[in-house]
Amino acid sequence: MLKASLAILIAAISLFGNGLREAFLKAEKDKKLILVEISKENCPYCVALEREVFEDAEKLKEIKKRYVIVKLKKGKDEIPSFLKAKYYPYTYLLKSDGTVVDEIPGFLKSSDFMEFIEEVYKQEKKFL
Repeated sequence: MLKASLAILIAAISLFGNGLREAFLKAEKDKKLILVEISKENCPYCVALEREVFEDAEKLKEIKKRYVIVKLKKGKDEIPSFLKAKYYPYTYLLKSDGTVVDEIPGFLKSSDFMEFIEEVYKQEKKFL
């Protein structure tokens, strides 16, 4: 049963590029969630999120303990149909099976962003 489920998961994620395939496999193996950040060119809020969260070594280290990070850029990367951004940046938090656990539409200041993703992880870690 487990082998069949894994085969279905691998077949499903093979449809996705942009590092998603590897992220799903790594998240399953390492018992982590996946953080998908979707941004676009010339977006001041995307730049702010990148600078305040992902370029901060301490914050990035904390995120990587619990999440596999995938960054996608509108117009550059293929974005799977189940990850539709309404605003930018748009952050999805996923399980390794592709289930969307939660999402952050738009920009949050770094402390709120970190608090939010930590809380989601605490709620979901028992299911990993």
